[in-house]
Amino acid sequence: MSERRPTSDELAAFLRQSGMAAEQIEEVVQALGREHQTTPMVEKLRKVVTGIVREKGSMLLFALCGAGEGMPSWEVVVSAQWLHEDTRADLDYVGKCISKALSPEEMTSLARIVTLSPEEPFVRAIIANVGVAAGGSVYVSKSVFDGIRIEEMWILCSQRPDAPKGHNSGENAEAKVPG
Repeated sequence: MSERRPTSDELAAFLRQSGMAAEQIEEVVQALGREHQTTPMVEKLRKVVTGIVREKGSMLLFALCGAGEGMPSWEVVVSAQWLHEDTRADLDYVGKCISKALSPEEMTSLARIVTLSPEEPFVRAIIANVGVAAGGSVYVSKSVFDGIRIEEMWILCSQRPDAPKGHNSGENAEAKVPG
């Protein structure tokens, strides 16, 4: 099944609805014309997210955050109502799902898995500005969420907890947001 990228107008309308600033919307829409390919690791993690959602329930955020060029380590950032920051079993579950899907080489590029509360301002900032249904992906670079500078990030799921099914018109979208 082929993935459909949203048109520039569809993306702009979605971003306006989510409250993104006009200048950021323009940058995102311009970036649609630039090609940014997902990596095999991102493709595998998209499937992991879909499987976790199917098994455990909805996720608010699943993102792969990188420090930028020259820094090969990625952090997996996860937030869900069913995921408890202080529960080792939930962290182990996510870790096992990831390790089953990735090659040993890909696993060495992951620095850690970070679980965040749905109430965390960083989580709220991302889901307020970028909507991605489980199984989709959006690439973001040189952006700031809740005062935290992100050099590069693959967002593989970003949904408001109260969002109705199909809310995220960014499903299967890919965009690069220039700094």
